[in-house]
Amino acid sequence: MIDGARVLSTRSTPYGFKRRRYQLADGRRITTYEVPYAILSHLGAARLREAVQKWQRGEHIRARRQRIVALLAEGWKPTAIAHEVGVTEQRVRQIRAEWRKELGEIDTGTLQEVK
Repeated sequence: MIDGARVLSTRSTPYGFKRRRYQLADGRRITTYEVPYAILSHLGAARLREAVQKWQRGEHIRARRQRIVALLAEGWKPTAIAHEVGVTEQRVRQIRAEWRKELGEIDTGTLQEVK
């Protein structure tokens, strides 16, 4: 169990893994997998370490994107966000366009509701 997290679902995969979805106290959602020891020992420590590092990079990228979206929602300018978070201004603009698309808005310089 993860401290301060709420279990959203627990599923068993056809391969015998248990997959759990959690919602953290800060609103982020994560997935964990319980992998049988026989599989872990077969993979070896090096491959397992690589898989964990890849997962951690993905989590870091998702957390950074959520931070950028939160700052955009607060009204921060892309230049200030880029400086604060440590990404390029172009990346902030890309995330803003994706976020607007998710909200159902058209990026035409001004926000317009899709009808």
